[in-house]
Amino acid sequence: MKLLFISFFTSLLVFSQALDDRIDKDKTAQKVISELNFFAEGRGMYVPSPLTSVFEPFSYLQQFRRDAHKGSVLKHRYGVNLDDKGNLIGIFDATYDGVKVKVLGCVFCHSSKVAGEYIIGVGNKNVDVGRIGEDLMNIMTPLNKRSFLNKFFRSKTKKRMHKETSKFFSLLANEKISNLTQGMVPISMIRAWFYNVNGLAIPYNMPRGAVKVPHLWGYGEKRKVGQFADGGGDGQEPGWGIAVELAAGQDYKVVQTEKYLNKIHHAENIMGDLLPPKYPFEIDNKKSLKGRKLFENHCLRCHGDYQLDANKLPIYKKPKFIPLKIVKTDQDRLVGNTPEFYELVANNPLNYVMKAIKREKGYFAPRLEGIWSRFPYLHNGSVPTLFDILSRPNQRPVVFSLKDAGERYMFDETKVGLVVKDSYRNKAEVLKEDISYKKRGLFDTRKVGHSNVGHENFPALSNEQKYELIEYLKTL
Repeated sequence: MKLLFISFFTSLLVFSQALDDRIDKDKTAQKVISELNFFAEGRGMYVPSPLTSVFEPFSYLQQFRRDAHKGSVLKHRYGVNLDDKGNLIGIFDATYDGVKVKVLGCVFCHSSKVAGEYIIGVGNKNVDVGRIGEDLMNIMTPLNKRSFLNKFFRSKTKKRMHKETSKFFSLLANEKISNLTQGMVPISMIRAWFYNVNGLAIPYNMPRGAVKVPHLWGYGEKRKVGQFADGGGDGQEPGWGIAVELAAGQDYKVVQTEKYLNKIHHAENIMGDLLPPKYPFEIDNKKSLKGRKLFENHCLRCHGDYQLDANKLPIYKKPKFIPLKIVKTDQDRLVGNTPEFYELVANNPLNYVMKAIKREKGYFAPRLEGIWSRFPYLHNGSVPTLFDILSRPNQRPVVFSLKDAGERYMFDETKVGLVVKDSYRNKAEVLKEDISYKKRGLFDTRKVGHSNVGHENFPALSNEQKYELIEYLKTL
């Protein structure tokens, strides 16, 4: 009896340690990612002085006088995350050669509020890199025209940093290739770097290829089969993780150093320790059991099965690649994957860590852990709720608002995703409206790259069945 008790106690201790281990690793990963940035040798994603004022209240500028209190411009105009005390999330102070800068970290884009709670590792639902670039260029333009003496007495470092940031912000602000809508980031920015580093002019007629900011949990398995929504980047070696840093002006020679590569490698590995956020509201278990059967019959073949370890934590698996002819979703992201682009990737100076995988046109069917938090849906964020993704495209909203997308009042518990105004669900009414391209807080599915077509390869489900399936998806 004593031996049986000892054996039971030992098993319980091992179980508890295993649970604590994954939870502790998740906490460590969140802390590391929340503090992570790749600014090095005075290069990368940063904003130099005197432009740091863009990250302070700018009620003194006429176009921002309506946003007099601290943080309102940053949150509503740029989608910057703020903590409960109004402090900026993902923006850090740094100094290089006497030059003070504001550095943008990973959580600037890869964190967001969801149903009112801040989550590290989910894509920022409101970040607007195009708007940031546009405003910064408006501030930099008069600075570039300052007097000869001011330019003459600038340090060599300041001149170089000013030149590099001007180039990057100009790229972000370019209406031909920048994002058109909040929460979306254009792959054209990364493609532009490959043209630059190969000494070629950037083709501004290339597709934007914008996608919503991706989530990070499960990344450890995802990278083994390919990065990005289309699986075009080989994730076996570190490198693609700092593609945006390169586009922002980081020198590839800095990236080639052992110290920098080790930092990338550590960051990409630790992302695999992130756990998905649990659904924060009640779940109907009876409906969920029915929904699981529906999932197994209609969804499993693309999105895979879902298993838990002994501690009821998710066992991550590799996603499955689905050809475009089957999924039939918006293909703007794929159009730029040309033989010319693959050749540029093959010839880039970091080609030993930034390799391309040539595939037929298609996308990964994403793994669905924490899917409740990852709205709007599809790779381009064109569908606001799970209910809509289970409906036929002609029944999905044509236009929907992204304003305060992460706040509690904007979360639809029933359909799971964004609350959508009834008028935006009525196509006839929407088409009467003049939806301006400047209204970046509205997602308009009529814009290029914003189509909500596809993902309809399942039998028509009744509304009751849809809600049962949604109830199961809440548990993942």
